[in-house]
Amino acid sequence: PSTVYTQLSYLDSPRSNSSNGFATRRKGGELSTRHWWLVGLVFLVAATAGVGVGVPLAFRGDPSQSLDTRLEFAKKILAEFPLIDGHNDLPWNIRSFIHNQLEKLKLNESLKTVEPWSVSNWSHTDIPRLLEGRVGGQFWVAYTPCAAQYQNAVQLTLEQIDLIKRVIKKYNQYLELVTNSQDIKTVFKKGKIASLIAIEGGHGISNSFGSLRMMYELGVRYLTL
Repeated sequence: PSTVYTQLSYLDSPRSNSSNGFATRRKGGELSTRHWWLVGLVFLVAATAGVGVGVPLAFRGDPSQSLDTRLEFAKKILAEFPLIDGHNDLPWNIRSFIHNQLEKLKLNESLKTVEPWSVSNWSHTDIPRLLEGRVGGQFWVAYTPCAAQYQNAVQLTLEQIDLIKRVIKKYNQYLELVTNSQDIKTVFKKGKIASLIAIEGGHGISNSFGSLRMMYELGVRYLTL
């Protein structure tokens, strides 16, 4: 818009036929814009550096404090602000290990010594560990393998969304489905784990915006490519 205004005002001047004058005026405008962009960039870098250095210094506490004291300090922070895990593949493990038969899973008990969960390098989740880690929010992932693309990817994705909802319903003493930030705050205040649904892999919607809209209505709140 600044370039347009410069051009219009210049055409009204006695030297409107001077192309060199217009070029000089326009060039000056561009330099001014670049100048402000540079100032803004410097300010942003400085602010980021200030936060990056200032926040750790503010919360580092006394270096002589014991590990237990530091842990209690961390717990106080997590009691006030929800820690949100952005990606958990437990639903796929449930499908792989027990074919989505939830009666074969006791998620409210430790799985550290229960096979096949205990021997898997990709299974570290149960409700006791979520509570111990002070997890305030969890994105449960509806994953389908890439080999399902152009075949039954949508069906598998829907089955995994259904599984996630069944898990949340079965363990509603600890988990509650949420679909927005306000719900996260509300559920966190209840002492429950705010549970969100995600889809891993764009092939899960089979190139269909209709599928995407439908899955949003089912509670999905992010989709990876």
